[in-house]
Amino acid sequence: MKYFVLLVSIVAITASDLQGTAVDQCLCRDELTQIYNQLVEANAELKEANDEMIQLDSDMEYMDNRFEAQNENLEELESALTMLRYIQLQTLQELSSQDQILNCIVVTVQNIDVQVKNETTHVNQQTVDIEALQQLTNEIQQCNNVNSCVAPTTTTTPTTMPTTTTTVVL
Repeated sequence: MKYFVLLVSIVAITASDLQGTAVDQCLCRDELTQIYNQLVEANAELKEANDEMIQLDSDMEYMDNRFEAQNENLEELESALTMLRYIQLQTLQELSSQDQILNCIVVTVQNIDVQVKNETTHVNQQTVDIEALQQLTNEIQQCNNVNSCVAPTTTTTPTTMPTTTTTVVL
């Protein structure tokens, strides 16, 4: 706007000078020189402002490029985060499945432990029964070897005639 006012002033002064006298023309020249000098200064300021605008435009372009790069990085990070969430969900589902399998294994092992305890009790009882039968078998063999069954607390007479008889209960 400042430059427009200067330009209008120049045109007005020039028009008035053309109509004036020689003195007026001298004054007009001084004014024109002064206006010319002001225009040169204004032109220099305008060039400086133009250079600043070019630098600002360059800075804006640089910032736009950085912004786009940051957006691309953000999109990549969001994509990676989405993938990590998917992997985390899959891992949690797999862990849940493995937990269920482990619970089944624990129950199976507990059932096997109960069966082993039952079998151990049964085997122990059979061992006691076998030992009792073994002892009874040994006693029977002793009786057969002697050809007569005599209780360990009884006394025997000569082998030709037993004086006591022992009953063996099977």
